[in-house]
Formats: sequence, C-alpha cells, structure tokens
Amino acid sequence: RRIESGTKVRPARVRYQNGAILRSAEGVRTTLDLDGLEAPVIVAVAEGGPVRLPLIEAKKRVPDEALAQITEVVASYSTPFKPSQRDRSMNLRTASQQLDGVVLMPGETLSFNETVGKRTVENGYREAIVFEEGRQTPGVGGGICQVSSTLYNAALYANMEIVQRRNHSIPVPYVSLGRDATVYWGAVDLVLKNSFATPIAVSADYQPGRLTFRILGRKTPGQKVE
Repeated sequence: RRIESGTKVRPARVRYQNGAILRSAEGVRTTLDLDGLEAPVIVAVAEGGPVRLPLIEAKKRVPDEALAQITEVVASYSTPFKPSQRDRSMNLRTASQQLDGVVLMPGETLSFNETVGKRTVENGYREAIVFEEGRQTPGVGGGICQVSSTLYNAALYANMEIVQRRNHSIPVPYVSLGRDATVYWGAVDLVLKNSFATPIAVSADYQPGRLTFRILGRKTPGQKVE
C-alpha cells in the first residue's frame, strides 16, 4: 500500500531555441510505503528519535531516457499575423506558451482545449475578432484558432495522427483553404496523437508577426510528407 504525495510535479518539457533542443526532466514524485511504515515507527517510539519515513520514488510519466530520444525537428509550420493588433497578438502568445514544450509518449494524445485551457479574462485572454457562424464578431480569446491551425499544419507535416479536427465556417486569411483547425471551448477541439514508436514534443515560437510550431522527435528515414 502506498500514499502518493499531493505536491504537483514539474512536467517534462522539450523546447527548441536558437537552433538547439533544450530538455527539462520531469520532477521527482514520491510515495509513502504504508506497509513499511510500522517498523520505523516502533523504533522511533522505543528510542525517542525521529521517524524515518519509507519513501519510494514514483515512476515518471516521461522517463529521462525518453527525453534523450527527442533529437531533431521532424516538421515545422509558420503563419503570419499583424503585431499591431495587440489584443489578438497577446492571445496568440498566451495560448502558444501553454503548448510550448509538451511531451507526448508513444500512443498519447494532445487535446488543444485541455492543454490551453478555457479562454477567459482571468486566464489572460483579451477580446478580439472571432469567427462565429460565418460572421466576424468580438469575443474573448479571438485569434486562438490561428494557434490551433498552425499546430495542425505542423502535425500534418510530421505525419501525426489527427484524432479530431474541424474547419471554420468561412475561409481564414492565415492558412490555405482547407488547412485550418477551429477550436471552441467545450464543443470543438483539435486532438493529435503520437502514433510513433518514440516520444515527440511540441515547440511553439512566438515572434512579432510570425507564429511557428515545431514537432520535435526523430524523423522516419526516407519519409517525405507533402
């Protein structure tokens, strides 16, 4: 029997910066071994000393050796935006930061909505133009679909499995027709799956006027995606 620590553990992250792949290992999570607790308690009571708790290091979701397998850029995709649209630009930056560095083990999926979170003022999002039922209208989190669409295209070129994806009701200016992926909290999601035998990571690069997503991992020899 074990009791797991309630402390939130730092997740593993892999990012692309200035041409280099930067890895950050997952934090250590410990569990208390209840079956091994009786003996040290008896000793402590008898001797009047401290109790030496039997702690066991829990298995990591992303082992350190798995991070070492992420060695190169498998695919990338960029889209332009106008930095002068400050509220919209801030939304792009806020959402892309939530996705930057996320690691997926083989078979795992990434939900855009679950990863980015609800688009609210409290979560740092601002009001900007959104596409809704074929119209352009102001809404909190406007511009978020450019983030999901940029990620979607990077995933396509990486040959990831697309589990869920829906296009907008009207064409959007930042990607070609049919290459967009709309999202809406609680209703429409973009879900991607790591269908490879090795781990991959999502890297986001926000620069004034350009948003880039890279899928990091290991390329499949001889594979070319068009």
